Amino acid sequence: MTSALTTGEIDTQKNSVLPQTLLIEDEEISRIITRMFLKGICDVDFAENGEIGYEMTEKKKYDIIFMDIGLGRGMNGMQTAKK
Repeated sequence: MTSALTTGEIDTQKNSVLPQTLLIEDEEISRIITRMFLKGICDVDFAENGEIGYEMTEKKKYDIIFMDIGLGRGMNGMQTAKK
């Protein structure tokens, strides 16, 4: 399966930069489905848990963050959002 465009790449069909999006989701099937739905709409990065997602937001500015509230181990979605 191919991934979305990388950071800052231009969607040549629309001639615009895609929104930088982070999905924080612990279930792989949900990440796969989301990647399929958002392909060509957003430049999507993925994090498997709240800790990794939080670290990613410290390194990159995202336009949109989608997050599972009931993440598995570690911080849940609400704790991650508060941090």
